[in-house]
Amino acid sequence: MTPLTINPGLRVGIRQGQLWAWEPLRAEPLTMRVRGLAALLAWRSAAEADLQAWRMARWLIEAAAGAADQPEPLAETALPPAAALQAAGPADLVSAADLALQPGTDGWLAWSPVLRAHVRLSPAQAAWALGLGLADAPPGERARLQAAGLLVLATPDTLPTTAPTAEPAVLRAGDPWAGLVPDGRTPIYFVTHHVDHLPLALGMLRAQILAHDGGALLANFLPLPIVSMSIGEYQAVYRRFGPGVWLFSDYMWSQAHNLQLSALVKAADPRNLTLHGGPSAPKYEAACRDFMQRHAQVDVVVRGAGEHTLVLLLQALARGPGLAALRDVPGLSFHTDGPARRELVRTPDPGRAPDLADLPSPYLSGMFDHYGGRVVAAILETNRGCPFGCTFCDWGSATQEKIRSFELERVKAEIDWIGRHRIRVLWIADANFGIFARDIDIAQHIADTQARHGFPREVVVNYPKNATAKIAQIVGIFVRAGICSQGIISIQTTDPGTLRVIRRDNIKTRKYDELGDIFRREGLPLSTDLMIGLPGATVQSFKADLQYYFDDDVTVKAYRTELLPNSPMADPAYRQAYEIRVDERGFLVSTASYSEADMAEMMAIWAVFDIADGHAVLRYVLRYLQWDHGIAATEFVHALVRQVRSAPAPYPAITWLLRHFDRERRALGGWGPLYAEIGRFAAAHFGVPMDSAFATVLQVNEWLLPRQGRRFPEGHALAHDLVRWFEHHHRAAEPSPCRLVDLPPGTLAIEDPYGLCELDFSTVEQYDNHQVFFDLPVRIARRRSAPNFVRKAA
Repeated sequence: MTPLTINPGLRVGIRQGQLWAWEPLRAEPLTMRVRGLAALLAWRSAAEADLQAWRMARWLIEAAAGAADQPEPLAETALPPAAALQAAGPADLVSAADLALQPGTDGWLAWSPVLRAHVRLSPAQAAWALGLGLADAPPGERARLQAAGLLVLATPDTLPTTAPTAEPAVLRAGDPWAGLVPDGRTPIYFVTHHVDHLPLALGMLRAQILAHDGGALLANFLPLPIVSMSIGEYQAVYRRFGPGVWLFSDYMWSQAHNLQLSALVKAADPRNLTLHGGPSAPKYEAACRDFMQRHAQVDVVVRGAGEHTLVLLLQALARGPGLAALRDVPGLSFHTDGPARRELVRTPDPGRAPDLADLPSPYLSGMFDHYGGRVVAAILETNRGCPFGCTFCDWGSATQEKIRSFELERVKAEIDWIGRHRIRVLWIADANFGIFARDIDIAQHIADTQARHGFPREVVVNYPKNATAKIAQIVGIFVRAGICSQGIISIQTTDPGTLRVIRRDNIKTRKYDELGDIFRREGLPLSTDLMIGLPGATVQSFKADLQYYFDDDVTVKAYRTELLPNSPMADPAYRQAYEIRVDERGFLVSTASYSEADMAEMMAIWAVFDIADGHAVLRYVLRYLQWDHGIAATEFVHALVRQVRSAPAPYPAITWLLRHFDRERRALGGWGPLYAEIGRFAAAHFGVPMDSAFATVLQVNEWLLPRQGRRFPEGHALAHDLVRWFEHHHRAAEPSPCRLVDLPPGTLAIEDPYGLCELDFSTVEQYDNHQVFFDLPVRIARRRSAPNFVRKAA
């Protein structure tokens, strides 16, 4: 039989109680049994059946192939002595989250972040390092593994105390169904979908029904409470109240749920009337016809703002039942010919929208007092309308309507309601919050509310397209109040040709640059939104966008372009002119300027750039390569993409990072092996020497990422003054001749005020992702507000 050896790329670890084994040619790890792990750790004496199975899984390979795949020898050392450390009890220790065993020349190796080398482990020590059989491990052996950083003290599974996140509010004000009985009136069902977000649009509709003309609609209709319910719970309520009018607010994240329930409703009784409105209910005639043909469960599509239209629709139904009664109601599309659905009736567009002062507040009128659910976020409108005509957006872009404002005292009262009810996140749903001077007053009221009630703790905002200094004032108010928030530059692209295609060339990039200068002077967090795959874009223009904001040191968030059904981009003439093709979910896959392969390349580049710069895994490495060696950050990132796609085996840590970081938020086997591979990759592909300067950069980048078991504050001596070097280059108008290798020694002080090293990032996430809380907040890190971590959904 051909001699076998352990695959040098094999890694064995444990995650959330599950053993796994992985090698770079596989996209995903394979889970293992404990018995199988014990056998693999001592594989030379394993049974023939196990050897064959491991060969099929590529855990064992032919010895000749292993020699070819094996990189340069690793620095190895023995476990430290145990004398200096009191042995912790086995119940108090857990395997370090990033631990991964790999085969060595004799036994197994594990990276020790304390010793900064790979330590040699016997099969028994390897099993103990993975937390297996710790109760049987001698105290001295436990102490040695702990001293090497392979075992760490277990910490409570809590979020950082410096960024408290109380349990979501549960809104219950008595029994919402008390006193409600079928009474001959037609019930109106308000369909919710997010248990943790208060549905503002539905609340506005119900409040309008109750208030219109002193409650005149209540003579014929029974508006049921807005309560967070599952589909099964809706069915139970339906059995009680029977056929009625069903209101669905369609967004890209709710439409599938709404269509599913709508189908059940129509199957239960054709007399149920299903009304679909909202941004994802298509308004273009051809698109609406196709939508309603594909979804026979949709009776009526409502175009535009729904409060006034719904009142007119209910009045028409009260005069005469049946869809034919709706022909005089503006803003509707429906069929009147039953199952044949041949004739699509499209009534005229709505006229002038009603005065906002005539729309009652759902918060202040009690629409959400009995919502239930575990409420994380509330949505607030301070105004409506948008003067811009961006083709990718449906936020008033077709009409470019005048902005109309809700009364200031109403807005402040709604903020008070949200604070009193201890709701953690406030979404301001304006298209351009910060466009008016009064928005500064509103921001201050939010901060004052947080000071009184402790809530909200995060504010998510859409800032004006034409950037102004008011944005910096608003963000400064939030940050000083300890609220998680940041400025957002909604530029989408810096490419002049693409800006013309999407009709945004009237919004000047220079204005955003001026805003960035203000934010930096004030020490405030700033990020930008880019879109991947806009019509007119190319791979090179997207890389140029990333490079532009890398050079400006602004956090980038990029999103794949989606064809919103009511946006100007969805106009059939526009789609034809720019050869826009979409997938089944509505995401653009190609246009006249890029192919499907180009889109895949842009997505791959973005994924790696987000890891490297957004999460700061290569923040200082990329800047060193660019500033001192002339290697553009985006070119290095693109080279990593190509390497992992074409030949992953020589770089297992890099491959793991690029494939699994989005889910795991860690490196394979610790940060040290990753940076060793980055050094090898930079040398092999770009000729970068591993001198004292590069070694300093790699070490600092590693120190600034979270790792369990650290004690702060930390002070580190550096071979070269990296802080001085960074500040000399950072956003310099001209390339600087200052090279890190020429600078004298320096120091670096590190603290962890948010407890990032105590977090398991695979179980928590940030509510809004424009700020990234991952690297430790040292002097040369990006500015941030207070974090707001939440538990990942199960």
